[in-house]
Amino acid sequence: MPRTTPARLTHAAWYLVLPLVWALADTVTCARDRARRLAVDDRGSETVEKAVITALVLGLALGLAGVITAVVHKYQGQIH
Repeated sequence: MPRTTPARLTHAAWYLVLPLVWALADTVTCARDRARRLAVDDRGSETVEKAVITALVLGLALGLAGVITAVVHKYQGQIH
């Protein structure tokens, strides 16, 4: 069984602690940015996200309508 050395413990601690520190720093940064946007009532990015989602859904709906129309025209003789 290998001996546990201080160097190994330090190395293992960095693998455990470092991702936690990064996650905490990222959370703090996101919270700070969100608070700053709310303080100045800047909702531009949220509006852009909604517009992009709306455009994608509209595009999918139009594409589906086109497919349905093509299928109806193709099999129109069999429907009657």
